[in-house]
Amino acid sequence: RQRFWLGFSQLKLGQAGAATASWRELLRHHPGGYYGWRAALRLGQDDLKLDPARLPEVVAHWRPLASGDAQLDQLWRLDLRDEAWESWRHQRAGRPPEDSAALLLEGRLRQGVGDDWIGMGQLDQAALRLPSDRCDLVTLLEQAQHPPRFLEVFERQGRQNGVPVTLLLGLAKQESRFTPGVRSAVGAVGLMQLMPETAAELAGGPISGRALEDPGRNAELGSRYLRGLLNQWGGDPLAAVASYNAGPGAVAGWAPQRLRQDPELWVEAIPYPETRLYVKKVLGNAWSYQRPRHPDC
Repeated sequence: RQRFWLGFSQLKLGQAGAATASWRELLRHHPGGYYGWRAALRLGQDDLKLDPARLPEVVAHWRPLASGDAQLDQLWRLDLRDEAWESWRHQRAGRPPEDSAALLLEGRLRQGVGDDWIGMGQLDQAALRLPSDRCDLVTLLEQAQHPPRFLEVFERQGRQNGVPVTLLLGLAKQESRFTPGVRSAVGAVGLMQLMPETAAELAGGPISGRALEDPGRNAELGSRYLRGLLNQWGGDPLAAVASYNAGPGAVAGWAPQRLRQDPELWVEAIPYPETRLYVKKVLGNAWSYQRPRHPDC
């Protein structure tokens, strides 16, 4: 974030060369996420692809655990995930992980036993606490934070509703951490956190909360809703994603002219802090699914 805004300020001050250097340095170490996307776009290198036919760049998702414990690493290598998790829990004796490396390790182990909800939360904490000299962990974190969950479901709904699969994955990751049964405090349900009233309108009739816990049905209705928002905003992903969180009525009053001139400033001016962060998270996720690149440590 700091490197992106340094480059932005340098550009506005007429220091184009310095801005280019700042953004290239950002991409060299942190090519993923929202600021990686905006830096690549500012440099003219690439942009978020919204072609519904484009599939995410799925790489082989298994990687060595590299825990430093030979027994734990062997259990992971043999795909004995429950045993690896129980071995780790026994070692920790109830002590929560604190540093970035331990959070990354426990987050990956939790993912291995199907606990994306807590596991991804720990991976987010690991990213926030990552020391500047641990570039070697960036690749592991980036991959672990963006697993291609329910890929067949999202590919099918992406084709049927004309929505990029990377955007669906990015939104579902932020909404539910790919946990089909999760319900929010206000009543939103499932992978794409649909409110029952919105789901009923999209489905053309009442739909139960249990039905919305089904990944296929939830993705179908969520994809249809997102397609409508993209149509409403002329394909602009920033406004469409903001509308998914805050509602299109609210977004309509947020300085649309600034969106065209400097989209990054428009995002920073979103008056709802939750929506401001939400837009960055969802589109940063989509960018990471589109371009899983390794940093040059």
